[in-house]
Formats: sequence, C-alpha cells, structure tokens
Amino acid sequence: MAIFSETKTRLSVEDFNKATQLLAANDRAGMYLLLAQKTGNPAYLNTAQISSGSGCLIGGPAIAINAYLQANYPDTYPKYSIADFSRRVADKELEAFSRKTDKQTGQVFYEGPSELGSYEAGKKAWKDAVPGHPELADLFPATSCYTATMQHQAISPRPTPTSTKPTIFSSQNLAQSLSRKFRTLARNTASP
Repeated sequence: MAIFSETKTRLSVEDFNKATQLLAANDRAGMYLLLAQKTGNPAYLNTAQISSGSGCLIGGPAIAINAYLQANYPDTYPKYSIADFSRRVADKELEAFSRKTDKQTGQVFYEGPSELGSYEAGKKAWKDAVPGHPELADLFPATSCYTATMQHQAISPRPTPTSTKPTIFSSQNLAQSLSRKFRTLARNTASP
C-alpha cells in the first residue's frame, strides 16, 4: 500500500547536518536513505534508487535514460557528467528544506517538502540544468512517481492511503512513454 502525503516533513538540525555531510562525501543514496528514514517521505526511497542506479524498475532505467540522453542529445543534456548532474539534483532537493524555529519551544529544525514537493525539487533541477531547454524536465527519471503522486492528490484532496492495489508501471508502458518524450525532444531540438 502506498501513502501519498501532502504533509511537509520535519528534520532535526543534527539530521540535516548529517544529510549535508553525506552529500558532501558524494553519498547521494545514503543522504536520500537518511532523509527517508528521518522524515518518512517515500519520495526519498525512490530517489535513492534513482541516484544509485539500483532496482530494475526505477534506478536501472534512470541511469540508462541519462546515458542515452547524454549520448544522443548533447545539445540538450547538461555538459557535465551524469554523476555531477545527479549531485546537482541532490543539492536542489536538499535546498528544498527550510530552516525554521518552533515558536512555542524555540527549537530550531528544518521543514522538508511534502512527497510531491520532493519530486518538484528534483524536476526543477532538470528544468534548470540547461538554459533554454526547460523541456528536459519532461525526462526527469522520477516522472512516473511524480505523476502518480499528482494523480493521487487530484482525486484525494487529503492525504489518505490509496487502494490496496499498488500502481504498477510496466516496462512496456515506461518505454512507450519515454519513446514519445524522446521523439518530442528530438523534434524540438532539431536544426531547421
């Protein structure tokens, strides 16, 4: 059962600093796993798979998509390595946390984004990666997770569990969707 949440999350200063240290050590997956554990936000579990290239439905295809885009769309894909691009996405996702002070206790903490907000931070990193090519955001590897979260929120205004039948993204549907996006990207970036 999946739970899609609109609730912003809360992270202690100590845990935020640990996440920052993991990212500085280039351990993106470790950072995302810590964020998932400490905030309960499932978006970070998906992003951990994407950033580490693990899993046959999420991480593996994400790495393959990035490699394909880098090789076949050099004018659209960022001019830096996939690892550097992934780091920039992780930076944006960590920047989505804002430092707050509890007005009653005076305790300082970091407010993190909702599940949808987490995906939006990553998608924004893709959108901003190459000036003049915001369509790159349409190829954001977590698009299926992002779309499922948006669809759930559209039909369920309050955060509630979905039905007991999880949404399954078949590799055929994913391949067809990506193929359409690649064709659109190719048309938009083709020379006149």
